[in-house]
Amino acid sequence: KIDIFINCSPLGSILKKKYKDKSPVPYKLLKSVKKTFKVFDIVYNPKTTLLMKLCKKLKLKNINGIEMNNVQAKFALKKVYSQYKKLN
Repeated sequence: KIDIFINCSPLGSILKKKYKDKSPVPYKLLKSVKKTFKVFDIVYNPKTTLLMKLCKKLKLKNINGIEMNNVQAKFALKKVYSQYKKLN
């Protein structure tokens, strides 16, 4: 019944050696989700984590932390620009 998974853990990151080759969701569980399932992995270093590699193998939609930062930056710039326009 879950449509999206957001990895907010350091698993998959290079913060510590023990995290790099870890996934917060086991492959066996990912295999059982519906094809419309989406994964949002906020890790941005490395660009492609084990979780993302597993998703690619299973053809599940996924985005990484760099894309998240871009979306947030675009949203913030839009807000700042609209406030700036009100001041002038």
